[in-house]
This record gives sequence, C-alpha cells and structure tokens, in this order.
Amino acid sequence: MTNTYETEPLLSSTIEEAADWFLRIRDSEMSETELALWQDWIEGDESHMRAYDEIVQLWGCYDKLDAIPKISKTALAGDSYDASAPIPIQSGGMKAKTAMSLTRRAIFTGLTAIAATVALVFVSSDIITPDSIWSPTIEDYQTQVAEHREITLADGSHISLGAMSHISVELTDKARRLTLHSGEALFEVEKDPERPFLVTAGPSTVRAVGTAFNVKIGPQEVTVTVVEGEVRVSRAYGVGVPEITGVAVREGQKVDFAVAGEVGIVETADVALATMWHEGRLIYIEQSLEAVMADINRYTSPEIIIADQTAKTLVFTGTVFQNDVKNWLAGLEKVFPVRVVDLGGKGVLIISNDTERTLR
Repeated sequence: MTNTYETEPLLSSTIEEAADWFLRIRDSEMSETELALWQDWIEGDESHMRAYDEIVQLWGCYDKLDAIPKISKTALAGDSYDASAPIPIQSGGMKAKTAMSLTRRAIFTGLTAIAATVALVFVSSDIITPDSIWSPTIEDYQTQVAEHREITLADGSHISLGAMSHISVELTDKARRLTLHSGEALFEVEKDPERPFLVTAGPSTVRAVGTAFNVKIGPQEVTVTVVEGEVRVSRAYGVGVPEITGVAVREGQKVDFAVAGEVGIVETADVALATMWHEGRLIYIEQSLEAVMADINRYTSPEIIIADQTAKTLVFTGTVFQNDVKNWLAGLEKVFPVRVVDLGGKGVLIISNDTERTLR
C-alpha cells in the first residue's frame, strides 16, 4: 500500500535555532563539546534535521534571493562606526565585534525569514526556489507478514522491501532521503554524484551515491551489508552536515550499528547469505534466538514469543525457509533445551526447560 502525506510546517522557533547552529558551525571553530551539543539538538526531533537541511540549502542560493532583509536604518544608527577608518579586526576591538555581530544578525534574520516562508508554503503547493525543487509529499511503502515488494524510484534506483517493513522516500534535486522505519531492504542505487542517497535506519545514516547495500533493523542493532561499491555509515544527517563519526564500508563488508550506541567494527561479510532473504531463505550464523525470532516473526503468523531470558540468549546457526517456519519450529525442541507451545492461534510460546521446571 502506498500512502502520501503532507509534511508538517516547521515552527519559527525551530527554524531560528537551526539558523543559529548553522552560522555557529560556519563562522567559528567549534569544540568537540559544542559539536556534541549540536548533534544532540539534531537528534532531538525529526523537525530539527528538516529545519537545518532547509537552512543549508537556502544558504546555497542566498545571493540570488531578493527577499533577504537589508540592514535597517535603525540598526545602522546603532552602530557608531562611520567608515572613516578601517575596522581593526585583528585587535578584537568593540567596533569590529559590533560590525561582525550586525552582519551575522542580518544574515540570521534573512535565513530564518525565508525558511519560515518556505515552510508555510511547503504543505500547500509546489514551489521552486532558484536552486531547489521542494516536494510537498513523501512516498510511504509498507509490506505485510511474508510479503516482499519491489519498488523502482523516479531516479531509477531500486528497493527490494522485505516482509513487515516500512520505508519513507523523499526525492529532491539536492538529495534522495529515505527512512527505513522497520524491517529490511536491499537498495540498488542509481549513480548521481549531485544527489547523495541517504538511508536513515534507527540512529544510523547510510550515505551512498551509486552502489548496492542491504539494511536490516534488528532488536538490538542495525546491520548494513555492502553488496557493491562503498557507503558511509554515520550518525550524521543530511546534506552539508559535518560527519562527526562514521566509517567507510566497502563491497563484501558489513557493520553493525547498536541502537543504543555507536557504530561498530567493519567486518568481512558473506554478501550472498546476507541477501538470501530475497530468495526465500533466512540464514543465521551464531545469532541469539531472540534476534532470530524477531526476524522470523516478519514471515509468520501468529507471533512467536520467547518467554524467558535463558531461551532468548541461546545461539542459533542454520537456515529457515520463509514458507516452512511451522516445520522448523516443530524441530526446535530437538536442537535446544526448550518447549514450543502452540497457543491455538494466539501465538507460539518458546520457554526454556529450566524455566518450565521452575514454574511447575
């Protein structure tokens, strides 16, 4: 099912904060502490990244927009500098600071005024700025239990969306931004150096130009496996944003990004195994039973529930066929010290033998 929905207008206070952060990053050497504060602000709300992105893009066409307010006569009157002598910038004198502050204030006012205007019109009509096409809609794709879906985007890129997965897509002439909210997807990216392909999944962003890679959201981590080319996996977001942390992941490699932590170590990957889900097979190598069941639940109904921590931490290696989960579950008791209890349409319960004996 495909849904189209409008993007909520940005608050003027959010736009002002974004403009202030942009100018601070652009005009000064920020410390690691300041960068960390900026990153916390960016990740605090989805609207923060949208506002910052708009400011970055608007800056690119700043000189071409007549709508930027000029410095008023009142503001000029407040500055005692009469232009009769050069401003002693190196000395750090008061006049230099006043002039710099006034200029920065004018730029800030201009950026926030234009961004606010764009945000208000954004949801009601298609508008074209000198350097950017603003799209008022985001395409939304979802799959059901055991359903795969093939999606071809307007730029020619292709997405294979796994079962019980949800992805949002927004294409502009500045970037191709996608958010994988849940599940798994295989991306085959059409090359376009002018428009990076950005996939956000949990706390991570995958940045690519022309390549192929698989992204899977698990209960504890996001796994990115590169099939072809190279991507950058990072906590950075959007076009023009400094990459504070991140790693390059090349063809035949993978990296795990902990949901509650930082990016992990890049490792060699078996690409064929990582993408075998697309052909109906789920292959696991030394994975916790909790992670395995979270994945399998996207391909079977009713839900499989692991009742205790002991069973969750059991380690599984093997293959599960998507269309034969029932038989696989039937044989689970022969492999692990667990009981598999069918709750008659309400679910399937897996409980460790030790826990079962304790409950008796």
